Amino acid sequence: MSGGVDRDPRTHRDDNPTEDDEDLSPEELARLRAEILRERNKALSPPAPLLVAAFGTAFLSVILAAVYVFWLKDENPYANMAYMRTQDFLMLPLKRGPEQEDLHLELRLMPENRSMGILTGRVGRFLQSMMVGLDRQRVVAGLTDADPLYNLTQWDPRHITLQDKITGERVALESYGSQNMLGLKELMDLAEAVAGGEDPAAAAERIGALDPPLSWTPPRRP
Repeated sequence: MSGGVDRDPRTHRDDNPTEDDEDLSPEELARLRAEILRERNKALSPPAPLLVAAFGTAFLSVILAAVYVFWLKDENPYANMAYMRTQDFLMLPLKRGPEQEDLHLELRLMPENRSMGILTGRVGRFLQSMMVGLDRQRVVAGLTDADPLYNLTQWDPRHITLQDKITGERVALESYGSQNMLGLKELMDLAEAVAGGEDPAAAAERIGALDPPLSWTPPRRP
């Protein structure tokens, strides 16, 4: 007599049936595996109320996001800001030679169309790179022949924007590095002084615009 426990294949279910079990047919083994998998998946699945709650939370989040985007969000993030100062410019890239890239940028105060000087350093190159990005919209709109008319606006000590006056497109500049922001603030100081009637060279020396990052030079002679 065997010391083991007799297993009746009609009532006993092995949690790990194998093909080597001679008491069960392949069909019964497959059925048992399917039942075991169903029971395990059922045990691992979260309760139905929890699934309903999770789905409801996700759906509500989507609805709230849509309401914010389409009804509550201000399309113009600067609409409620009282700007500190603003100035329109003609920004004219200058070539150092016929085969060289645009490295200098002449700024003319508008609407007076008076040259306030030439940017030859980092800030000049930075503004030109921003202009290239904004000009893509001009290409789309077929306005590539329009005047290079732009606006610099300082909204508060930390926010300065550059806007294409032709297309209305605007880009925030504060995320492009502290040195660029410092140069832009000096540029705004210089534009404010020149617009107020101060000599550009004297104003640039007083403000410190002769040195990097602004690197200003006097206006070109007629």
